[in-house]
Amino acid sequence: MDQFNFTEIRKKITSFLDHDMSPEDQDSFLTQIQKDPNSQNELIRERLIRSKIRENIHRPHLSPGLVDRIKNKIVR
Repeated sequence: MDQFNFTEIRKKITSFLDHDMSPEDQDSFLTQIQKDPNSQNELIRERLIRSKIRENIHRPHLSPGLVDRIKNKIVR
């Protein structure tokens, strides 16, 4: 896979995983990916990376009351 194709595939993978494609573009992308093992591997790798990031991000737990108080102060 040359650099141009790799760059284009990466852009499409990102768009696909970010849900930035129309249903028709998604179908076309998936058809294209099925024909190229290198692209399939790149899609799998990107999904794995995103999964690991989600697993390792620490998100603080906020009380529902805090969220409501902040919203009320903003609205005033």
